[in-house]
Amino acid sequence: MNSTTLFKYLNKKPLELQKLQDDTSLSKTEQAQVCTSIGYIKYFKNDMESAISYFEKAHNIYMELKDDNKIAFCLAYLALFNYLKDKSRLIKTHTLLNDALYSITNDDSAEANDIKATVFLCNGIVNYHEGNYSQALNYYKQAQSMTVADSLIYARVLDNMGIFYHNTN
Repeated sequence: MNSTTLFKYLNKKPLELQKLQDDTSLSKTEQAQVCTSIGYIKYFKNDMESAISYFEKAHNIYMELKDDNKIAFCLAYLALFNYLKDKSRLIKTHTLLNDALYSITNDDSAEANDIKATVFLCNGIVNYHEGNYSQALNYYKQAQSMTVADSLIYARVLDNMGIFYHNTN
């Protein structure tokens, strides 16, 4: 999901987003974008259960639309949110991340590369939390190499690398 689309919905008030979620005049893609936006808001508020629920809704819509890139995007964040909710879900987390990466392995488009970077970023975050610092750094570097310097995912990677270096030095 590009940053313009994301911020189109993230700058709305939560109640407006809730109403938009049920708006039947929106296309399926827009409905899924609303769900991911609400999911991000729930994630930022540390409400992992709700974040998971909204990303599952978006995932289901993208499954209907057969949009492999967006499916992989949702799987990456579902993996991360499930892990952050319950760190004992490590096997489920890795399974979702592997599924996300596998589903777009043969796609070299810019969108797919951003999603691959997202998968590597999520892997890095999980490995960092597990104390596997060298693996985390490798994933962050892979994510950084997969995307362009003016993208939102690139900023997220640099943010996480900064946290990594701050906390490990």
